[in-house]
Amino acid sequence: MASSDGDGSSESIVDIDTNEKGLGAVKTLLQGQSSGGAPKQVVLAFSQLSVAARDVGTVYAKTLPKAIFNTFGVDQFNFVKNLFPKEASTSANTNVRKILTDFTGLVKPGEMLFVLGRPGSGCSTFLRATANRSTLGVTGHLSFANVDAPEFGKRHQRETIYLPEEDRHIAALSVSQTIRFALRMSLPSKIRTEQLVEELVLVMGKIFGIEHALDTPVGGQFFPGVSGGERKRVSIAEVLAAGSSVQCFDNSTRGLDSSTALDFVKALRKLTDLGQKTTLATLYQAGENIYSHFDKVLLIDQGHQVFFGRTEEAKAYFEDLGYIPMPGETTAEFLTNITDPTQRRAKPGSKAENIATPQQLSAAFKESAHFARLLQEINQSERQLTADTSPIPSSAYNLSYPHQILECLRREYQLIKGRRRVYYTKWVTTIILSLTVGSLYFDLTVTAQGAFTRGGLLFFALILNGWLQFPELFDAHTNRPVLERQASLNLYRPSAVAVARFLIDLPLIAFQHVLFIMPFYFLARLQVDAGKFFFFYLTLVISTVNFSNLLRGFAYYVASLDDCKHSVKLSML
Repeated sequence: MASSDGDGSSESIVDIDTNEKGLGAVKTLLQGQSSGGAPKQVVLAFSQLSVAARDVGTVYAKTLPKAIFNTFGVDQFNFVKNLFPKEASTSANTNVRKILTDFTGLVKPGEMLFVLGRPGSGCSTFLRATANRSTLGVTGHLSFANVDAPEFGKRHQRETIYLPEEDRHIAALSVSQTIRFALRMSLPSKIRTEQLVEELVLVMGKIFGIEHALDTPVGGQFFPGVSGGERKRVSIAEVLAAGSSVQCFDNSTRGLDSSTALDFVKALRKLTDLGQKTTLATLYQAGENIYSHFDKVLLIDQGHQVFFGRTEEAKAYFEDLGYIPMPGETTAEFLTNITDPTQRRAKPGSKAENIATPQQLSAAFKESAHFARLLQEINQSERQLTADTSPIPSSAYNLSYPHQILECLRREYQLIKGRRRVYYTKWVTTIILSLTVGSLYFDLTVTAQGAFTRGGLLFFALILNGWLQFPELFDAHTNRPVLERQASLNLYRPSAVAVARFLIDLPLIAFQHVLFIMPFYFLARLQVDAGKFFFFYLTLVISTVNFSNLLRGFAYYVASLDDCKHSVKLSML
C-alpha cells in the first residue's frame, strides 16, 4: 500500500498480520521485553492529580548593550552563583501557581488517550506528569499498575517515556542504525541474535512505512535526512524497540500535513495494539479520521479537566449540556472550541449558557454520570490489580557493562563514518595550520635568544589542537537529549557512552597529531631527538584528549549552550 504524505515519504503504514514471519519476530521482541512471558501491561490511573510551580515573578529580557556588558564577567559570575542555589522559601508568602487542578482518569493497556486542549492549557504538563518525568510539584494519586509513581520511577524507569514535539535523534546515523542500536540494547542476551535483529529492523521498516529509507540518515535541524513524517515514525519504532509500556507523545504531528499526521496516528495504533501499550498523545488540528483512532479523550481548559471518557461519548455529552456544534466542524474542533469563550455557542436556557469559567465547566463534568462511571472503573481496576500478584519485570539492564560499552563503541564508529567529511576537513585544516605556524617559527635559534619564542610556540601547539576539538561541545550538547532519553529507558548507563567516546577519541586524536607534528616539529627546528619528539607528541595527545572530554563534560552538565561557553571561558583562565 502506498500513498504520498506530502513531505517526501512514498510509503504508508502496512499491515503485517498476513506476514507470519514478521509477526513472529515482533512477538519474539515483545516476549523478550517481558522476560519471556506475555507483553507487559501497565494500567495508568490518577485521581485528584495536580501540578504546581513556584511563581518566579517578572523575568527581564536582556538588551543588546547589557548582553555585551555581561559577557565581561557578569554572566560567568551568575553561572557560578547558580551552581549553589538557595533553598526554596517555605513561608506562606511564597507564590505558587497551579498548572493542573484535580485530574482524574484511567487508561488501560491497549488504549489510546487523546489529550485535547488549546495551546497553553496544560497538555504538555499533563503528559510529563503521567510519564513520571515532571520536574514540578505533583500532588494527588498517580499510579502505574497499582504502584505509586515514586516507587514505580525507581524500579521501573524504562516503562514510561515522554517524547516532546521535536524528534531528537543522532542525525548522522541512518534509520536502520538507529533502530538496530535500540534493538541490540533492549533485547535480552539469551534471545538476541544478529539474524533476529536484522529481521526486526526490516519488519519495523515495513510496519511503519520507512522500509525505503532504512539506509538514509535520520537527519536533524542542521543535517539532511529523512522527511519530518518519516523521522516521527523512526521515533515510534525506537519506542517499540525499547519496550516502554506507557508512552506519551507531545504534539508529534506539528509541521506535518494531514496525510502524514494520519499515518503517524496509524503507526501509534499499530504499536499500541501489538504490544498492549498504554498510549497518550496530544495533537492539534486533528481531523475526524485521526480522532476515530483513539479510545478515550481528555479535554483540558486552562489547567482544569472538563471531560474524560470514550471518544464517541464526548460530543454527545457537551451537546446534552447545551453546546451547539458549528456546521462542518470536526469533533476535535468542536471540543476545543468549547474551551474558547469567543467560539462556543450555547442554546438559550440550557445549562451551558450559565457556564462562564473553566472551573464551572469542570464542576459540571464532576457532577455528571460520566464522572461517576469513571470513579467506578478506577475502583474496579484497583481491585483487579490488587488481586493480581504477578509482578512487573524490573528495569534491569539487559546487557552487561562491558557489552554496553562495546555497543556504544560500535555506534560511535558508525557516527564517525556518517560524519567522515567533518573529519576530513579537520585533518586538512590541521595540515594547513601546521605548515602555516611551523613556517612562522621556521628555524628558531637554539640559543637563549629563542627560548622565550620557543615557549610560546609550544603553548600555541597545545592550545591550537585543543580548540580544534571545540565542535565536540556543540555535538555533545545537541545529542544530550538523545542520551538522556535512552538512559532513562535503561538501554545503557551514561558512563558507557562516555567511555566509548573516550576510546574512539584515542586513535582519531593520535592520527590528527601525527598530521600536525610531522611538519610542525621539524619546520620549527625543535630538538631532533627521538625521546623528546615522542614526549612532545604524547603531551599533545593527552592534553587534547583531556580538553575534548572537558568540553563534553560541560555539554552534559550545563543546561544551555551559552552557559557551556561561559564555563569553557572560566576553565581557560
